[in-house]
Amino acid sequence: MDRQRFHIYQLSRLVFAQATDWNRILAELEAGRNQMFWSYKPVRQGAFNLLKAKGAPQIQEVYSGVAALAEKAGGVRCQTANIKALKVFESRFIPSISTPQENFMESTAPGVEFAGAELIGGPHFSVLDRDARPRFVYLHPSKWKEEHIEAFCELLTIVLDKRFNVTADALWFLDLRNGKQVYWPKSKSRVRRKCEQATRLLARLRSANFEQEGE
Repeated sequence: MDRQRFHIYQLSRLVFAQATDWNRILAELEAGRNQMFWSYKPVRQGAFNLLKAKGAPQIQEVYSGVAALAEKAGGVRCQTANIKALKVFESRFIPSISTPQENFMESTAPGVEFAGAELIGGPHFSVLDRDARPRFVYLHPSKWKEEHIEAFCELLTIVLDKRFNVTADALWFLDLRNGKQVYWPKSKSRVRRKCEQATRLLARLRSANFEQEGE
């Protein structure tokens, strides 16, 4: 039987949620899936392009491209939010980066096995920091609860380990709302257990057959 595939964002919303809230959360995820994907895609691609830009004209070109794509995706509010997030990335995080490496947004990566399922999703791109150490960047422009961030970072460490063979401290989870990095120096066993439980429960619910004959 093929493994079920779950996106790490989807799972991260469920890890600390009460079972009675799962149906509501899954319905919200399904309803907002396309909007969520497109709303901040411009700034994430723009951030990687900004790392490669040389000189003011190319930097301005990146900003113009992000503005145009964001307005098309969600109007003026979306455009404003994307440009604001890109400015935070430029001012707060680019000084810590020496070289852009691989852009993971340009292709679909294979999933990784976890708790009997397949996890999809991962970092947006990789860079070398000022000490030439590889870092795997996830750009976070939204407002999440702390427990949601914890679950997501732990799931990211699973992807980093199994897809890239690097440890948790290679993760750079960059909050573009407040210009801060969420540090995740090592895997947290408590959070890992919760992630595993949520994964197995979701897989069981989706594969359950309640139409079998019974009393």
